Amino acid sequence: MTRAALTAVWVASFLAAVLVVESYFIRTTVNGIPFLLPADRVTVYTLIGAIYGANVGAALACWFIKPFPLPKSVAFERFVNRLAVVLTVAYNLILLYLLGQGHLDQSEPIDTLLERVKIIGGLLAFLAMPINAYYFSTARSD
Repeated sequence: MTRAALTAVWVASFLAAVLVVESYFIRTTVNGIPFLLPADRVTVYTLIGAIYGANVGAALACWFIKPFPLPKSVAFERFVNRLAVVLTVAYNLILLYLLGQGHLDQSEPIDTLLERVKIIGGLLAFLAMPINAYYFSTARSD
């Protein structure tokens, strides 16, 4: 997988997160009350921007800033590539699953759910982002 494809995974996941969150403004409870009110948009999208902005920003920065030396072997480069893909896909699937929990289980307020997603996203970023930063800064030209 190339850097462009892995970047596309990040951007597509961000857009999917925006769609999931936007659906909370459209969907209503059985009483006709929206899950989230339009006045909450700025707060919610600030949170989503914080979660994904740091990750996508770091990945894009490593396209141009090369803080790590190139891998010494092709086998190690392939390993890093596969690990970056697996961790990126897992990270984004977990976040999307957690973001969508409000649609599956309506017993918890959406605000609490989003705070939990922010905390878990920050913790999981420590697994996904270092290998992504390394991969993006050492990948050969696309």
